[in-house]
Amino acid sequence: MSKLLTNQIANYDDNGPVEAKEGMNFPAGKPLQVAGSAGASGAYLKSNGTGIVWEAFPTIPAAQVQVDWNSTSGVTQILNKPTLAAVATSGDYNDLSNKPTIPAAQVNSDWNATGGLAQILNKPTLFSGAYNDLTGKPSIPATITDLSDVNLPNPIPNNTYIKWDTTTSRWVAGTGSAGLTDIVQDLTPQLGGNLDCNDKDITGSSLSTIEMQGESSKIRFLYNALTDLPSAGDWHGMFAHVHAEGAAYFAHGGQWIKLANDDDIPTDTNTTYSQQAVADAAGVSLRLTDSGGLQDDITITAGSGITIDNIGSNGFRIVNSAQGSGGGGATVTTSDTAPSAPTDGDLWWKSDEGRLKVYYADGDSTQWVDANPPLAPSGITNGSNRIVVETTAGAGEDALEFWGGNAKRWRMTQAGHLLPNANAAYDIGSAEYKVRDMYLDNGSLHTASGKNLSFHDGNLTWGDDDVIMLDDLKKMMAEATSFKKFREAIMNLGNK
Repeated sequence: MSKLLTNQIANYDDNGPVEAKEGMNFPAGKPLQVAGSAGASGAYLKSNGTGIVWEAFPTIPAAQVQVDWNSTSGVTQILNKPTLAAVATSGDYNDLSNKPTIPAAQVNSDWNATGGLAQILNKPTLFSGAYNDLTGKPSIPATITDLSDVNLPNPIPNNTYIKWDTTTSRWVAGTGSAGLTDIVQDLTPQLGGNLDCNDKDITGSSLSTIEMQGESSKIRFLYNALTDLPSAGDWHGMFAHVHAEGAAYFAHGGQWIKLANDDDIPTDTNTTYSQQAVADAAGVSLRLTDSGGLQDDITITAGSGITIDNIGSNGFRIVNSAQGSGGGGATVTTSDTAPSAPTDGDLWWKSDEGRLKVYYADGDSTQWVDANPPLAPSGITNGSNRIVVETTAGAGEDALEFWGGNAKRWRMTQAGHLLPNANAAYDIGSAEYKVRDMYLDNGSLHTASGKNLSFHDGNLTWGDDDVIMLDDLKKMMAEATSFKKFREAIMNLGNK
């Protein structure tokens, strides 16, 4: 173990620090001394700027504690506390000193009170409200004769009327009927305004209609239930709407008859009928029977001098008996085809169409004409414009035709094609009214030049040539590093 001798430190002449590279060991009983002092127990070495000195560790006080207002000793005691009034800690109004005197609570005044704070002092004497207690009352005439401008006998005779006398400027007695000559019967009374009926106004319009509380040009007959309707016998011809039934009724024959709603009438799509002539007490009935078995009869009643005979499944005969046994008569025939050798007045039930026809001679010609109303029109017409269902349209095929200005313009064919009736004559849209969008499914726009604008498999072509979109052209120009690359991109468009 290396030893560092004291004389070696003293004789070290460069005044440099001593290096103890291997550490320093102080044996037991051999303290470290500084300036001849080993230092007190627990002291530590501290630099003072020019050397080192022994320094005692500071004394650390005990941990701080919370003070207590009520504490009377120790570190928790608060010294020199002020003397506080009781109210400072109680917060009680009663602990205050020099409290003000507060008057008692206010009360409502009472007109009838006779004492205390509720009594109203110096009340005025109020008027009783009785007419007799009034002062300065006017003099009221007891009878009409007390009026200053009336000169009538007393007593006034029976049936006396008064009239104004311009000579005396008085109302005088009149007798007889002379005073009623200006009273006439008003055959057209005028209300001069609305008629109020239980807060419901009845008003007359310029068209002499009646308005009930704003329900213009009509009288409202609304009843909640059938039991609310008045007697049908007393109100014959009356119309009413029954809300609970959702239907209209009218009074006839002493009973309320229900009017059918549109949805109450079944839609009959069956157009197949069989027919027969059936004898009837009044004459003969033409009976129609649909495929569902429902029957409808058209009864023909024989009039004076008319007899009906030969009633059978194919028809009957009408005989004018007034002409005698050798007279003629009208024949009624039921058949799909027209009867042969008809005469004026003959009837024909065309069974395949369900139409009744009469053979008519107008003096110039004879023909079968419809005896019942014409069939539904085959088109819709408004002035010179119409829509027609045509079985022999322009190209010899069935079509829906659209007419304008008395001329056929467009045809909708059975195949669903919309075709103009003339070549290159009509437009779809205009400069002012454009078609917004047109959708094509891999189709083409055909032109008269023979070149078509087509779109197939993502490519747009004009005739046999591809059409380059401007955005695609700009993209190829931006991506090309040279004109050669740009040319190659253009040439390769058709190879995609």
